[in-house]
Amino acid sequence: MVASTGEVGSDLLFEVDRFYATQQMQLDSGDVEGFGKSFTEDATFALGAGDSVPGGRAGIVAVMRGLVERFQAAAVHRHHWFGMRQVDHSDDGAIRAVYYAIVSHTSSEGAVKLDPSSVVTDHLVRAADGALAVRSRRIVLDLPGRA
Repeated sequence: MVASTGEVGSDLLFEVDRFYATQQMQLDSGDVEGFGKSFTEDATFALGAGDSVPGGRAGIVAVMRGLVERFQAAAVHRHHWFGMRQVDHSDDGAIRAVYYAIVSHTSSEGAVKLDPSSVVTDHLVRAADGALAVRSRRIVLDLPGRA
């Protein structure tokens, strides 16, 4: 685990909030390529203690494209809701963001289903253009016995 090196200022908190709003709206609207650009080329993406999606950004885009296509074919709208975010600097220079996430699924009839909530830990870095990018993401579902 990477150690925290202290609090962050309001400008960075605002930037992180905007980053996540843009990233998730891209995914939820089906802009998988735009979503993918928010990850570094060698990014890791893992659910729980399992293996990461292979192939860095390209692998993440492929997996997400499949999910988006599956839900579009079923006429289901997905929306990601992030909250209770903690943001701090890591001693390796990254920005560590830990937050709760909920994903809703709305059918064409208006029925809503929620996935189990989850805790997400991201390590964000600066891309060459200065924008934030996800270097690693780990999602842990809030299920008994999961860590």
